[in-house]
Amino acid sequence: MQNVPKRLKDGKQDLDDLLDTLCLIKREKNLHTPAVRDQVRAVYLIAVEMHESLRKMEQGARRSIGHQYFHALRYSKDEDHRLGALLHRLHAAKDELATRILLV
Repeated sequence: MQNVPKRLKDGKQDLDDLLDTLCLIKREKNLHTPAVRDQVRAVYLIAVEMHESLRKMEQGARRSIGHQYFHALRYSKDEDHRLGALLHRLHAAKDELATRILLV
């Protein structure tokens, strides 16, 4: 429960950094290959999923302390696991994107 603001801030920063990277890729015409384009799509879809998860966490953080406490007791491990899984998938997809860019 206490780590929610930090997780939200870190998650938003990760998404902002990713958006900057995707904008750089968009500007580099030599990177517009089918392999890179497919992986950019994969990264984008995971990022959208992560954004939605962070949005829900932010909404939960705005609720009353009592509601937050009850929710943390009941769901915090599931939410942590889901966010961790999303981060793992996102990092794996970004690594694959980097590999595909190196092969261009």
